[in-house]
Amino acid sequence: MRWDDVPLASVVSDGLLQRFAEVPDNGYELCIAWAAAPRHLVRVPAESADRLVREVRTDRSGRKTIVDRHRTPEEESEVSSLVNYFLSEAGVPPRPSRYRWFIELPSSNPDGVSDFRGLVSFVRSRQGRDDSASSVLRAAQSVLNDLYSNQRGESS
Repeated sequence: MRWDDVPLASVVSDGLLQRFAEVPDNGYELCIAWAAAPRHLVRVPAESADRLVREVRTDRSGRKTIVDRHRTPEEESEVSSLVNYFLSEAGVPPRPSRYRWFIELPSSNPDGVSDFRGLVSFVRSRQGRDDSASSVLRAAQSVLNDLYSNQRGESS
């Protein structure tokens, strides 16, 4: 399989967001997304301007201000390198950085997985103490197979 096998949506619509959750742009969570691909994952074209960095700035008096700004090209390149390194450790091909990724949330969630954060927590609980990329992928495949097969009586 390749990342390009994941279905392409042209825009992020309300309908998409009712059934799918955006996957954060990091190796751990994109490893989970890979375990759902291609049947339970959607990609949407993204500009680097879509990627925000949140900075906390502290002035001389100690007052903190939160500022969101766009990633610089250098930051985008660094993030891609780190993400793809983690994915390669799991045997997953590099992901194209020109997309935003959305994972389908199971409609049947007996394990309380109602959002992406819950899905990540469930994967972590099944993963145990081994924090290697291959362990993340195995745990994600196990969790998603269980959740999606409960959804419609199917296997991923």
